[in-house]
Amino acid sequence: MPFGLYLLPKFFAMTDLQSTYEFVLIKKLDRGNFQKKMSKLGIFERHKKITGVAHRAPFLYSFNLIT
Repeated sequence: MPFGLYLLPKFFAMTDLQSTYEFVLIKKLDRGNFQKKMSKLGIFERHKKITGVAHRAPFLYSFNLIT
């Protein structure tokens, strides 16, 4: 069971997940590698993009452990 499940809200951006892992591991993680590894796990469901942000809008994700 991924520990991010207990530390994040129901919907979160991938950057929020990475920040949580970096905080717990006390280690900086490469953004590209982190996102590739997380997507390969197949435990996330992608939702709509966040609106009203200044830069490229990130997608929201949620955990989907029932696959």
